[in-house]
Amino acid sequence: MSNAPTPLEHVVFDAQGSDFGKPILVAATPNDRGQRAIRTAASIARETKRPLMAYQILDEGDFTTSGPGSLQTLTQTCSEAFKQDHPCTAYVACFPDHYTDHEYGRAVSLVDAASLHGAALLVIGTHNVGAQRKALGGTMTHKLLQVAPCPVLIAAQDVSGPYQKVMVAVDFSPVSADLIQEAIALAPKAAIQAVHIVEASAAAEEDERAQELHKLIETARQKTSAVDIAPRIVVGDHKTTFTDILQDTAPDLVVLGTKGLTGLSRIMLGSFAARFIDNPPCDLLVLRSPR
Repeated sequence: MSNAPTPLEHVVFDAQGSDFGKPILVAATPNDRGQRAIRTAASIARETKRPLMAYQILDEGDFTTSGPGSLQTLTQTCSEAFKQDHPCTAYVACFPDHYTDHEYGRAVSLVDAASLHGAALLVIGTHNVGAQRKALGGTMTHKLLQVAPCPVLIAAQDVSGPYQKVMVAVDFSPVSADLIQEAIALAPKAAIQAVHIVEASAAAEEDERAQELHKLIETARQKTSAVDIAPRIVVGDHKTTFTDILQDTAPDLVVLGTKGLTGLSRIMLGSFAARFIDNPPCDLLVLRSPR
């Protein structure tokens, strides 16, 4: 954001002398999606004892004319979301006007902010585009998932407290161990189910995959006090089986991994997962695997 005006900043709540970890950064927008993202981020911040940074990204024209008013509104929203003393800062920033693609401009500005503050998590709301779904890669969400320096949580539901049921989709790629660790960090008191789907054509590998999954879970248990992590191996088609498991489990958080820097078509569950990201039935945490 070095080519854009200096962001406006307001400390909503300060907690001097308290020991908090890396911040959670939330993309704030003045609509239901943005309000939901703030409430979700606030709930996670309280549960994980992390400071919250709320960023609203405007274009340069809106930043110049309504930046201070937007900051005042955002500050009030953050105050209502916490209703208690917890470190929280509101920012209103803008993307440089040379970004003619506003979705990309906002994504770049959020990535810059997340990198600047060393964010542990970036929270955004769903677009709820439904049948009018944009082309793959067209939304800010898709752009963020390709370049975000930290895990991205897509807030699809209004939270009423800590996550209770978490489903982690494991494919044994390099990011798989991190998926379980992030699920534990985000929902330390939840019942976590680590799920791996074996295609019918590879059913003979079911026992081998089950052993690998148990090893991943045992490694995770050595690094945390969480004990409620259950393995689940299912044989079937990825698309239909994933849907069936979601309906059966009814989690309030799903954790997925992506492969590589580009192309959500290469998400571990393929194009189905890309469509799933647009309209997730519950909150969704996405981690990008190292190249």
